[in-house]
Amino acid sequence: YFFRTCGRTDTQGQFFADEVVPLFNAKKVAIMHDNQTFSLGLAEDTKEALQPKMDAGEVELVYFDAITPGESDYTVPLTKLRETNPDIFYFTGYFPEAGLIIRQARDIGITAVFVGGDAAINEDFINIAGLEYAAGCYQTQEALIEYFTNPEAVAFKEAYMAKYNTLPSSPWSVYAADALCVLAEAIDKSGSTDSDVIADYLRNKMDKFPSITGPISFDEIGDRVGTGINLYVVNADGSFGIYG
Repeated sequence: YFFRTCGRTDTQGQFFADEVVPLFNAKKVAIMHDNQTFSLGLAEDTKEALQPKMDAGEVELVYFDAITPGESDYTVPLTKLRETNPDIFYFTGYFPEAGLIIRQARDIGITAVFVGGDAAINEDFINIAGLEYAAGCYQTQEALIEYFTNPEAVAFKEAYMAKYNTLPSSPWSVYAADALCVLAEAIDKSGSTDSDVIADYLRNKMDKFPSITGPISFDEIGDRVGTGINLYVVNADGSFGIYG
């Protein structure tokens, strides 16, 4: 059995197509991935989400290609991307490459709005790129813990701050904590540790369980119902904020 407390890449791709592209009035879109499972999946899901807009002539996908992760010089693929003159550039890979890519992209004159997927932009991205390059970059991402105001989130933040004097820098540890909480709830309410019983409870009986990241219910295939995606921006001081 498989259940997830976070969102799926197709949700993120749809958000990019429906919300981010119109927000910047982008007509020419470039998508770069790294051929790894997550990155390629997000890139393909985004392309699929853009298809109706492409069919209607509203958007043109001018670049869709991969880089090789772990390299230090991406000027060759970036030069090819520059020739397409995109309005918006979506990189679906990871932060080590993203930091190099935004620096090298700006250095060769790519001025497109730069948006990273939820593995691309974090504090390490800023350190690799340098704040001069990172400021003004955007990220599609599940909601970060600092923006939750429900009682469970407030209690979690207070306890976490008391112990570590900071908040988690990414959402994944928080979603992992929620996974543990829903599992414990299922065991408690079903009175069983049998996997069939637990799966049945999660799928059919858990209804808006009050977790750290908000109410949790699951659909018939184990995906969380109603996971939200936001657009974040790197501010001039290196902090992150919700954009729009």
